[in-house]
Amino acid sequence: MPHRGCIDGNVVGSLLSFRIPGTYGPPLYGLEVGQPVDVSRNIACSKALQSNARYLLFIDSDIVFPPDTLEKLLSYRLPVVGAAYRSRGPPYAVVANGNSLDPAVLKDPNVDLMKVDNIGMGFTLIDNRVLKSLAMKLEWRCFLDHTKQIKQEVARYTNKQAIDQGYKCSLCQKLLVAKFFDYRSGKANNTAISEDFYFCKLCNDNQIPIHLSTKTFVKHMSQQQLGIEGFETNLISVGDVS
Repeated sequence: MPHRGCIDGNVVGSLLSFRIPGTYGPPLYGLEVGQPVDVSRNIACSKALQSNARYLLFIDSDIVFPPDTLEKLLSYRLPVVGAAYRSRGPPYAVVANGNSLDPAVLKDPNVDLMKVDNIGMGFTLIDNRVLKSLAMKLEWRCFLDHTKQIKQEVARYTNKQAIDQGYKCSLCQKLLVAKFFDYRSGKANNTAISEDFYFCKLCNDNQIPIHLSTKTFVKHMSQQQLGIEGFETNLISVGDVS
């Protein structure tokens, strides 16, 4: 869970009722804080590889979800599959295919799973073999300044070196990170997209399919909860007591 700011009480309630199938062994939870969201996601990928996890599940800290959401996604046994949710801004489309997917698909009884170009990472399950495959073409770096040891600030490693070293820097033993995610909106002339769509582009470039479970719906918290029908609650600020 990459996180910035406060967590809504509804999100905490979802986490407390979260169900994880026992056949997958004890989970490792992670709340990545203190850095941009793309860096947090990259750290999570490194930790998933380092621990040899079977899956990496991203949950945004503004997502409210039913207890069986993970069980549903696991049942598909797909490389990358996400739960459906609506964007926080108009026209409140489903966050997939560039935030342009019509919410009407959520009510279509004949559609349960659809292949898409990209999805948000609000509640998305990634098979660890996807990360291993993508990492083969990526460079690994250490966050710390190693100018004194190697006369250059950034220590860089090949994927093979990263694997051999347990995804740790040989100079300081800190975690190595590769760029699976990169938030490029407003920062790049080309591929100026959000970090989740950047990851999806890597998957597309490597022929890794991405799917959206339209019948696995989670709610996106704004000032109100965004359900299938749209806004569901009228929340009032705790500071407004007049």
